[in-house]
Parts: sequence; structure tokens; C-alpha cells
Amino acid sequence: MKTKKRAGYCLGGAVVFLLIVGCILIGVGLLGVKEFKDIPRLVTGFSFDQTAPPPVDYSSAQTRMIQEYGYPEGFYILFFQREGIDGDVEEVRYEEWNYYSQKVSVAFENGEQLELSEIPLETVLPTPYQPGSFSAFVTREQVAASAGLDEWLILPVEKELVPDADLYYAEGLTFGLQNERLVYIETMVGKE
Repeated sequence: MKTKKRAGYCLGGAVVFLLIVGCILIGVGLLGVKEFKDIPRLVTGFSFDQTAPPPVDYSSAQTRMIQEYGYPEGFYILFFQREGIDGDVEEVRYEEWNYYSQKVSVAFENGEQLELSEIPLETVLPTPYQPGSFSAFVTREQVAASAGLDEWLILPVEKELVPDADLYYAEGLTFGLQNERLVYIETMVGKE
């Protein structure tokens, strides 16, 4: 009788031990995944079965700038939503185009020119990208298709600064996603 009790205690102890070890392993595994997501990492050699979204149509003000100065040598675009005058949520596309060799910078909001300003003259290698190639709130796969990317460095953003966000660095391009949607893109121009 005592042997059966001991065997039962041993079996019960073994089960409890295995449960504890299993919980520890699962916890370490989950912590490892979280740690992995929180460190910068290079992603290469990927290919997506994505087609690029259709190009964004340029406004008449943007078309005039392209006719006068050509495509910008560098640019950045912010995509966000705000409450409109009527209380509805409206999408905003804020762009700044830079023409370093011509000392001109121009800002647009939803295609309307806000300001034209002078910037210091610089000799740069112009970006191969065009602002019309990038649409608001697309996925990273669509950004990759639009820009022809097959490599990038992912830099997670502190969740206290911007929740659910990552920054991506690719050749000549930086872009930010929040909730897996494009909210920021900027070209990086090289100096001659």
C-alpha cells in the first residue's frame, strides 16, 4: 500500500515538475520572440507576390513644379489623418520636395502648394525614386514593390514613442510603418 502511495506521489511530482518546466520553456520562448522583435535586424533576399499600387496622380501645382524643375532630387512624405472642419476624418498627404542644385524646397498638402522656400545649394546624387510612387497607408510589401526593394534593415520604434511602429532603412530610402501601414517615407540623397 505504501509503495502505491509513493508511486502516486512520484508520478504527481513528476507531472508538476514537467508542467513547471513546460511553463518556463514557453515563457522563455515568448520572451525570446519579443526580444527578437525589439532588436534591429537585416532582412535580405525576400520577394513578395505583390504588385505596386498605381502611381499617385500629381496635382496641377505639382505638375508645374515638375515641368519647371524636374522631379525632386529628394523628398519626404507624411501620411496622417485629422479631423476636418465638418467633423469627418480626412486623410492628409504632406510632402516636401527638395531641389538642392536649384536651391528650392516646396511643401504640399494634399497636392496644394503651401510654400516655396530657398535652401542652401548642395551638390547631391538625386534620388531614383519619385513621390508619386508611394501611396498612403500601404503595406511594407507594397512599398517594396513600388521601390524595387529586396533588402532592408528593420529598426523597431519604442512603443512609448509610437505604438506598433517600425522604421525601415533600405538603399536610399527610409520609411515608417504604424500598425503595418505606411505613414512616413523619405529619400536619402548622396553627396557628390
